[in-house]
Amino acid sequence: MIMPRAQGPVAPGRTDRRLRSFYRLHAPIYDQTRWAFLFGRAKAIDSLNLRPGNSALEVGCGTGLNFALLRSAVGPDGFVIGIDCSEQMLARAQRRIARLGWSNVAVRQASVPPLDLEICFDAVLFSYSLTMIECWEQALARAARLLKPGGTLGVLDFGQFRSWPWPAGPIIQGWLRLNQVHTPRPVARHMGECLDDVHCHSKLGGYYFIATGRGR
Repeated sequence: MIMPRAQGPVAPGRTDRRLRSFYRLHAPIYDQTRWAFLFGRAKAIDSLNLRPGNSALEVGCGTGLNFALLRSAVGPDGFVIGIDCSEQMLARAQRRIARLGWSNVAVRQASVPPLDLEICFDAVLFSYSLTMIECWEQALARAARLLKPGGTLGVLDFGQFRSWPWPAGPIIQGWLRLNQVHTPRPVARHMGECLDDVHCHSKLGGYYFIATGRGR
């Protein structure tokens, strides 16, 4: 399978300087810290139902922590493209790709899914990124446009901690807001506006959720 063009930054409609500044500070410690509270990555990638030879787009790929799982799912004949708004995070993702010799993985700077990738994807993944994207409705709509009919869009993100005892839930949500994460968003409802067969499953008492939908 031929890799589509993925080079060059895309100027988003609304530049999110706040997120770029945040990850400029966090990029050096991201890989060493996120394992402690970003759960469910393998389950979310399994929910995409990727097969050898498929194509996958990750929106908000960060340093590329999910690339190994995605690449394993699509095999050597498939490919993975990751986008992120942070130059510092993408630089680390690019180093990971080069170090491991992944010729079928590429990254591109963008805040929302760019529509000039010259291909539609078998799967699109938001992994702990959608609740940090300011124009998240636009990001979902664009992702749906880049999805093949019958392909899977998956969202893994923090939930609303509905089953957590007071005051644990509000304390965690306050900490998340300090870290640019905004959880009270009707993600599944908006997915239903542009996708079919939407399902949303809450995990760990609402700590995180995995939502999937099919391309039209």
